[in-house]
Amino acid sequence: CLQMFSFAIYLVIKMIRYGRVPTRLEFVALGVTSAFVFWIKFSLLGFYLGFFCVIVWWLARHRDIRRMIHTIICIAVGFLIPTVFVLIYFGMNKAIADMWTVYFYNNLFFYCTSSDDNFIVSLALNLIAGIKNVIIASGIPAIFIGIGLLALLKKSDKTEFFAYLIMDIFTFLLIYIGGRHSMYYSMIFNAFVPIGILVAYQTLDYYLFSRFKTANALSIFHRFKGGILCLLSLVYAFIQCDNTYLLNYDRSDLPQYEFAKIISKSENATLLNYGFLDGGFYTTTGIIPNCRFFCNLNIELDEIMQTQNRFIKEGKVDFVVTRNAELESEQYKCVASSTFYFEGIDFEYFLYQRKGR
Repeated sequence: CLQMFSFAIYLVIKMIRYGRVPTRLEFVALGVTSAFVFWIKFSLLGFYLGFFCVIVWWLARHRDIRRMIHTIICIAVGFLIPTVFVLIYFGMNKAIADMWTVYFYNNLFFYCTSSDDNFIVSLALNLIAGIKNVIIASGIPAIFIGIGLLALLKKSDKTEFFAYLIMDIFTFLLIYIGGRHSMYYSMIFNAFVPIGILVAYQTLDYYLFSRFKTANALSIFHRFKGGILCLLSLVYAFIQCDNTYLLNYDRSDLPQYEFAKIISKSENATLLNYGFLDGGFYTTTGIIPNCRFFCNLNIELDEIMQTQNRFIKEGKVDFVVTRNAELESEQYKCVASSTFYFEGIDFEYFLYQRKGR
């Protein structure tokens, strides 16, 4: 979704800086890209609420009501283009009701958490946890966002600053208002980072390169400064990423491929990823789950584990994979186990096969 956000930020900055309201085609494209975000993860729509506030405010300030109506129509048309295809797909598969239940109802009413009976207290605690999440998971990007905001605040015209701040705040609110704060959530704020990086780049260029062009070493740096900074950014990204250590592993080292090799010996085998988030075992085995709840999700829905337990009790699957837990069932026997370090934790995976299979 970063590309979609970046496109919208570009339109806002161009509108404010050059006084050019986006064209109808650009607004249609904005509607299309916002629909992509909506169908990917609708909690990210806070960004677009902030964006629309900025656009409406800008047009209202210029008393351009006619353009405001055209804007709403163009965005709506763009939004409907991907949405129609989504509805057609689910409609052809007779799954509109499932789409509503799984994507909207369950996420709205079972995914959110509340830490206190008092709504205000709960909301405040959720947002505080969100701030901690951003600082811990995206400390460096947060610094660049702050630099960008300060640079815009220093300008005589504060319009860009308030537009940038409003979009940032609305994005933050809708992401963290529900009380969940997974580490990856903060990654979306990287869309706001480029302005801060640009300011830092210009400052570095002025104080380090442009003022010392005569020095041979620095003149070489000045000539290739763009490429050097891009290279340093790549090095930083490689070091900062938590999962680059996985490059040291071969396929055969992964429990997913180890178990897939065993499962492949059984023809038309069925599999259940029991009690934890999808661990990739369906992918490596190529097995399409026969259980609706093919893994345990991080939502408070009792039906998930009730259904999985019933499948095991009735022996409806040939193989079961567990993580950090042994399967208590007389119908299954453990045929393999594997320990693997992932995201700071040593996970132990167990593969069970139905007896007599």
